[in-house]
Amino acid sequence: QREADIAIGLARPETGRIRARKLTDYELGLYAAAAYVAEHEPIAEPRDIADHRFIGYIDEMIYAPELDYLTQVGEGIRPALASSSLLAQANAILAGQGIGILPRFMADGEPRLVRLLPRAVSLTRTYWLTIHEDIADLARARVTADFIAAQVRAARRLFLP
Repeated sequence: QREADIAIGLARPETGRIRARKLTDYELGLYAAAAYVAEHEPIAEPRDIADHRFIGYIDEMIYAPELDYLTQVGEGIRPALASSSLLAQANAILAGQGIGILPRFMADGEPRLVRLLPRAVSLTRTYWLTIHEDIADLARARVTADFIAAQVRAARRLFLP
């Protein structure tokens, strides 16, 4: 909608005069604070998730289908704490307020977090870089897009460990 020269999003635009290129896939997992895990019933399989405080998105504010993952995680899951901000969700999980889905590039390096059910709960999503056709061939846009793509390639192991 011409609000930005370059955008990074979760879906490839299907309409409009947009050029899109895939930046990378990335993985999400189920996480909890170590203190939460120590104080609550174990989570041995996906059906156990519904018995815990889940932290997730506000249903009405999910702006992309890629964020509507609850049915892929388990049955009967309803967020006890919901936010449209991934950072707010991550901070609530870190504070021991419940469990939730986080990108591995955010969570794996945080020693206070524990990944739960890594084999059963693993979601893959994609980041797309988009540029409106009107500016895609301008040097400033092309150089910036190429720089972003190069940085993402160099950090590939963060996105897909």
